[in-house]
This record gives sequence, structure tokens and C-alpha cells, in this order.
Amino acid sequence: MTRYWRGTLMLLIVLSLLLLPNGHRTKALIGAPQLVSPANGVETTGNPNDTHTERRCYPPLGIPTFAWEAVSGATKYKLQVSTSGTFGTDDIVLEQETVYTSYTPTGVGLKNGGFTNDTTFFWRVSAWDDEENAWSDPSEVWRFTRHWGYVPNITSPTGGGELGLTPTFKWDAVLGAKYYQIQVSTDSGFPQGGLEFEKNTPMTSYAPTTPLSNDQNYYCRVRAYDYAGNAGDWSAVQSFRLRWGYGDDKVTLLTPQQGSTNVGIPLFSWTPVRGAARYNIRVNKYPSPDTSPFQVNTTVAQTSYTFDPGGNWTLSAGTLYYWHVQPCDDKGNCGEWASSYFQTCSDTTSPCLPQMYYPPYYYERPVNNDTFVDPTVAVPTFMWGAMPS
Repeated sequence: MTRYWRGTLMLLIVLSLLLLPNGHRTKALIGAPQLVSPANGVETTGNPNDTHTERRCYPPLGIPTFAWEAVSGATKYKLQVSTSGTFGTDDIVLEQETVYTSYTPTGVGLKNGGFTNDTTFFWRVSAWDDEENAWSDPSEVWRFTRHWGYVPNITSPTGGGELGLTPTFKWDAVLGAKYYQIQVSTDSGFPQGGLEFEKNTPMTSYAPTTPLSNDQNYYCRVRAYDYAGNAGDWSAVQSFRLRWGYGDDKVTLLTPQQGSTNVGIPLFSWTPVRGAARYNIRVNKYPSPDTSPFQVNTTVAQTSYTFDPGGNWTLSAGTLYYWHVQPCDDKGNCGEWASSYFQTCSDTTSPCLPQMYYPPYYYERPVNNDTFVDPTVAVPTFMWGAMPS
């Protein structure tokens, strides 16, 4: 083909393109939208109580409503949000068309993990030119960082006090939370593998199904998760000490009364302790409950134990004995030992006498007299200790 004909062909191609209908052009004639919010570089928390005034709240999730100015001649807009400024296919988390000049994500249609927490996102908007059947150039790219800043506030236990029972943990609800995660540990650093328990719950309280170990310091914290599975920050750590069955809360020994003499067949009885499922009872000849040999060493569920002279245990006549009781829960966590002593009877030195058990003499008498009465019952039941045969 000669140079003349090649030039003529090129001219015809150019003229045909210029004469094509507007609908076949690929370049819009309208301008790009001007972005309005979220502001460029802002951190969105979702927390209306956030003390950092430079942050934007967008409650409850910290996911913003995207807004831009209208473009003359535009019939719709395309919003793109990405985790990179290049808006690669694998980075776009939201691509949405709308006829409005704002859009609030609903969670539907999100891609590539959605609006993950503590992540910087980039966004831009294009306008549709209906006459030219084409999108405008994208707007400038703005960015924001989503930091869902809601932190639960633990309401119980608080203050580092001493508790008598495994507590029910409680905290305030968090806007936008799907569920909460609570951790309890004996280490304030909450090391992995060193937690007493970790539990996820949709409720704002949790009662452990297994008692915590007794006489221990504990630390607890809570965080919220949103509907996309993103975790918020941990709450402030609260501490407490679990200590039951100690001090004023320990077992009070009733019978035999301390220092009793002339005891025949003893009935061991004591007061119940809240949280105890059973009691260890030991009888020996020493003030310490840990010193063997033991005349009695057993565990009972009730708050009394009757010595069986014909059973596995034996008591010698005319001997001073110590007896000890310790409360324990279902998990085997135990409280403090309570100890007392008594002396058995002897035919030669201290004859056996019935031990008076009930009605007890446990109240201050209004007048000084020698009458033993129990004004709390109309007709009392009288109880005393058995005598050896």
C-alpha cells in the first residue's frame, strides 16, 4: 500500500471516531466528586465518650458514613474503600453504587475481611455521566483509621477487696458489641496458658461453673467483639482476693466444748460455712492438724460426726485430744482449720459424765443467775453426750 493510501485510511478512521454517537465515548465530561467525610487522616472510634476530641465517633461501631458533594450532571456515584491506596482487587473491602451523596455501610457486601479494627482504609468516589455513559475520574483519595474504642467497664468485683465466694463477674454493655470475652488469672499479666479461665458470652455477666481456688489473688478483664469479629480494647484490670473459711468466716467448733473433761463418746459438731460442700475432721494428740498419728481422719458432708468406739478409730481413756475441722468446696479448695481440745474420761481418775449439748448456752443473760434457758424455742429438745458402756 502506498503512502498516500495509508494516510487516507488513517484520516477516515479518525473521522469515523469523531462521528460516533455520544454513548460510545468512554470518557465522562463531568468532574470528580469532592469528598466531605470522614475527614482525611481521622481515627474513628465509635465511642461518644472518647476524650480525644480530634477523633470522630461514628457510633456504635466506628465505621463511618461516607459523604461527598454533589456533581452537576451526575446520576449516581460509586464509592470504593480499600486497605491500600492502589485499590487492588484483593484490597477493596467495599464497592457500592448509590444515587445519594452519602453511604453508610450495613455489613452487607463487604469483601476481604470488611472493616477490621485498627486498620487504615483508603476511599474515593466516582460520578456517573449518563450522557457520556461513563464514570468520571475518581476523586482524590482520603484515608481513615478505624479504632473501635469502646471499653467495657467492670462493675463487679471492683476495688481489690476480699470475697467469700467465687463471684459473678459483671460489666456495662457496649454499643455495637456482639459478645464479650472475660479472662481471669492469678497473674496480672494474663499469660497464655496461665489463665484460670477465658469465656466468651453475649451477656454482660458471667458466673463461673467451677469454683476458683481458695486463698488466692485474682485479676479479671473484659473486652467486646463487634459483629465482624473485631475485638475492642481490654477494660481496666480489676483485682480481688478469694478467701472463704478463714478468720471470722471459718468453722466455729461447738461440741465438745473447748477444755471439756470427763468426755465419754464425743459428738463432734460445728457451724456450717457458706460455700463448703464437705468438711475434713481430724483428731490427734497435737495442736497441729497435720501431725500424725490420727485417732480420726475422715471427711463428711454434714456439720457433725459421732465417734464410733467400735469402728476404725480408737480413743484412750483419760487422754487429752485435739480435734480439727476444715471446710472444703466441690473442687477441693479448703479453708482454715479450726481446732479445740477435750479430755476423755477414765474410770480411775476422771469418771465419765454426760456432756450437755443442747440447749446451748450461747447468749448474754440479762441477769446474773444460774438458770440455763433458751428463750428462742418454746419447748426445747435436750441433748447430751453418750456414755461408754
